[in-house]
Amino acid sequence: MLHGIPALDIRYEFDKQKYPGFGNYPAYHTIYDNERYVKKFLDPDMRYHKSVTEMLLMQLLRFSDDVVLPFDLTRYAVKIKTDWEQWKLEFEEILANQSVSIDILNVSIGRMVNVTENFHKNSKKKLNKQDINQVRKYNDQLMWFERAFIVPEGILKSPGLRHSIFSSGTKSLFSRNTFPALSMTLYKILIEKTNTWDDLPKEISILVNNLNNAMMVLQGDTMESS
Repeated sequence: MLHGIPALDIRYEFDKQKYPGFGNYPAYHTIYDNERYVKKFLDPDMRYHKSVTEMLLMQLLRFSDDVVLPFDLTRYAVKIKTDWEQWKLEFEEILANQSVSIDILNVSIGRMVNVTENFHKNSKKKLNKQDINQVRKYNDQLMWFERAFIVPEGILKSPGLRHSIFSSGTKSLFSRNTFPALSMTLYKILIEKTNTWDDLPKEISILVNNLNNAMMVLQGDTMESS
């Protein structure tokens, strides 16, 4: 999501209940991880590879042929809210002890589910799929929602990490891959012992701004086709 473009990952995995404790199959990323190994041990008749390929092709056809992009922004908002509740369980007390308030984030994240629900309900009801301008505007809003979360200069000035909601950054204390700026700042403070508590209000402000921008994309008639 470096540029605010959603990514899709379809895969098959082994039964983790049958083989607990294994992160992946034993030869993963070794010199033995080749076609011969796959055909002998993992997928002899390639049926699983065939199934994954068919699913990917079906998704590509949907994205290329559907009049309206098949995005459900409410599920996105619910994911943000669910992860935020978990983030607060892990870190809210630590911030409160340093007089760092997250009230404004609670308000913005709390609004997002309602805003996305209203957008899908009201916009789809009014949408005339025969009107190319209406369709273009609706699809633009779906796309620009995601892009509103991009920080152009990079999270904590890291050009490779630009998405303020999801990130693959490793220096994080949070158990999930959300809210990278907050989690990485806390990592610096608690693990690397840097006195950068003053950075947290700034990062909270940036995140709130991005959340509000994403909601503004979906509200009113301010989004113009281009």
